[in-house]
Amino acid sequence: MKSWLRIKTTIEELEAEVWQGKNKKLRGKPMLVQSERWEKFKAGTQENDEIWKFSSPGEMWKNLCGMAGIALVSGGEVVDNYERFHN
Repeated sequence: MKSWLRIKTTIEELEAEVWQGKNKKLRGKPMLVQSERWEKFKAGTQENDEIWKFSSPGEMWKNLCGMAGIALVSGGEVVDNYERFHN
């Protein structure tokens, strides 16, 4: 999944995207920041961890098995993910 990492971000930026409607796919879908799973994901982060948006390769989307979401990277390894979209 490391090769799927696309954009480094932060928890604060992600939550702002949802509430401010910057991401059209998430607009009006505040469940990202209200869900128990999201709170658990956030609680699992530590000071030096990185948060990345990820997306599977285009071929997977063409075959209707694409995934995208948020990945938690610790020590250079993906240790958790929060899927936002799944085909």
